[in-house]
Amino acid sequence: MQFMKYTIDNINEFSKKIAISIPVNKIDDQFKDQYGKLQQSTHVKGFRKGKAPLETLKKLHHSKVKYEVMEKLIQESYVESIVKEKLNPIGQPHIHLDNENWIETEELKFTAEFEVYPKLNITNYEKIELTDKKITVTDDRLQQTLEMLQKQKSVTKDITDRTKAKKSDIANIDFDGFVDGKPLDGGSMKAFDLDLGSGSFIPGFEDGVIGMEVGGKKDLNLKFPKSYQKKELENKDVLFKVELKSLKQKQLPAVDDKFAESFNFKSLSEFKEVIKKDLLEEATLQNKKDLEEQLFEKLVEKNTFNLPEKLVAQQKDQLIKESHKELKEKGLNAEQIKDYEKKWDTEFKTNAEKILKISLIIQELAHKLNIKTDEAAIEAKLQEHAKTTGIEIQKVKDFYSTPEKKNQLAYQIERSNLVEHLLKSAIITTT
Repeated sequence: MQFMKYTIDNINEFSKKIAISIPVNKIDDQFKDQYGKLQQSTHVKGFRKGKAPLETLKKLHHSKVKYEVMEKLIQESYVESIVKEKLNPIGQPHIHLDNENWIETEELKFTAEFEVYPKLNITNYEKIELTDKKITVTDDRLQQTLEMLQKQKSVTKDITDRTKAKKSDIANIDFDGFVDGKPLDGGSMKAFDLDLGSGSFIPGFEDGVIGMEVGGKKDLNLKFPKSYQKKELENKDVLFKVELKSLKQKQLPAVDDKFAESFNFKSLSEFKEVIKKDLLEEATLQNKKDLEEQLFEKLVEKNTFNLPEKLVAQQKDQLIKESHKELKEKGLNAEQIKDYEKKWDTEFKTNAEKILKISLIIQELAHKLNIKTDEAAIEAKLQEHAKTTGIEIQKVKDFYSTPEKKNQLAYQIERSNLVEHLLKSAIITTT
C-alpha cells in the first residue's frame, strides 16, 4: 500500500509551499466510501432506497462525487502535512492542481502555498521595570470638572447692551469662502453660530470676527494650514466674506448648593466629594492602562521578531476600515477619507505591527505560563458586565453568543490575567 508523500519548499521565513501527492489506492478507498454513503442516502427511481446499483450512481453522480473526493483528499492531506511539520498557517492556503483535468485513475498531485505565524520564544518577561504615577486629585482638576459641568447647565441669551464682538461671544454669521477667485466647495454658511475662541475654524478667522460690529461686513484674507484635511487646500490663500448678524453669550449658573441640587445632590460639598471620588477612580483606571501599555512596549522592545506581510496587511486593512467608519461619522466625504488614508499610511502600518506583536506575545506567554480562559471565567465576566452596566444577564449573553464576540471576550480575559501575573513580578517605581 502506498501512502501520501509531500515535500516542503521554504520560500522565506514565513512563506511555505507544500507539494503533495496522493496515491491511487487512497483515492480508490475514498471513492468507495463516498459512493457507499451516497448509496445509503439517495433514492433512485426504480430502486428501493439504499439498493441502487453503484454503476447507476456513478453515471448519475460521478462529477459531484469526484469533486467531493478531491476536496476531501486535498483538505485531509494538507492538514496531515502541516500537523506533521508543526506549522501554524495564517488563513486558508492557495491550492493549485498539477493537472486541472485530473482523473481518478491517476495520482492526485497539488501544491498548497501559505504563510505561517512566527515561531516565538518570549523571554525577559519577569521583573520588568515600570513607572507609575502617584494618584492624586488636585484642586485645579476638581475646578476644571466643575467648570465643565457649569457649562452644561449654561443658557444662551442675546447680547443687547453692546454690538461689538469679543472673545467668548457666540457670533451668528453668514460667510462665503473663495479660493483663486472661485467659490470654495462647502465654504459657505448662513446663520452659523461661531463660538469665538473655540479654535474651530482655520487660524485667523475667529480673530477676524472679534471686534466686528453687528450688521457689519468684513473680508478676511487668510491661508489654509500647511497640514489640512483637504490636501488640495493645504497652504492655499482663501478669502472669506463675513457678515455679523447677531451676538449671544452663555450665562453660567453659580456653583453653589442650588447648582449641586440640579445634579441631585443635597449640597455643594457632597457634590465635590463625589466628583473627587469619580476622578480618583478615573485616574486609577488610567494608571492601570498606562502600566499595561508600558508593560507591552517593554516586552516588544525586549523580544524582537519579524511579522508575515500577509498578517500585517490584514491588520492594516482592518484599522483602515475602522477609521473609515469614524471619519464618515465625523462628516468627511470619500475624497477626504482617501486623503486621510494616504497621509497616515505609515502610521496605519506601524500600529498594525504593534497590535500584532502584542497579540502574539500575549498568546505565547499565556500558553507558556499556562494561563487559560475556560467557560467558568467567561461566565463570571458576563455576570460582572451585567452587574456593572445594569443590563440583563440574558441580553449580555446574547450579545456575546457569536463565536467572534466570545473569542474577543476570551482574549480580553486572557490579556487581563496575563497582565496581572506579569505585574506581580514587575519592578514599579512611583513618581
